[in-house]
Amino acid sequence: MVAAVRRITEPAPSGLGISQRSVTVSTVGLAPAIRKLADEKMQVRLAVSLHTPDDELRDTLVPVNNRWSVDEVLEAARYYADTSGRRVSIEYALIRDVNDQPWRADLLAKRLRKHLAQLAT
Repeated sequence: MVAAVRRITEPAPSGLGISQRSVTVSTVGLAPAIRKLADEKMQVRLAVSLHTPDDELRDTLVPVNNRWSVDEVLEAARYYADTSGRRVSIEYALIRDVNDQPWRADLLAKRLRKHLAQLAT
């Protein structure tokens, strides 16, 4: 992921010359890659596709969740926000009768307040 961002943001002719601040990296939550973006001082926008706040359903909807739990992904997103000074977007595809229950909305709010308090307000 870092190599791709570098290629996109390097000046021509080796890259496309797009400003890092104009690039959005969307991920399903590869926690180590999110942390690497932060450690490499990348200034891209980060969008995390969460889709559900509970690990049980996310294991089904987002198979990579078996490797990194919702909490681990949100902790990595917080690390990115703290390190880069950039806001993180949380993406959530609302699917009728799958992840649209009120209790999931409550759990999502609770988890976002815990991990991304400044971003969830």
